[in-house]
Amino acid sequence: MLQKIKITSIHFIKRLSDVRFSGQVIFVIIVLLVSWSTVKAIQSNYDVQKQVVAKQKENEIQELK
Repeated sequence: MLQKIKITSIHFIKRLSDVRFSGQVIFVIIVLLVSWSTVKAIQSNYDVQKQVVAKQKENEIQELK
């Protein structure tokens, strides 16, 4: 098992010397980072929207009193 991991790692490192492969790896990393950032922004907006709805309900209750 350890030998297989070692062989796979060496093969991957050798492939990194190819400019096209390295470019693809960098592109995938950038796409993942942008996606993660987008997910965090959407989650943050969702949390803020829940707070806004809660405050609107509180305001409606205050207006009814």
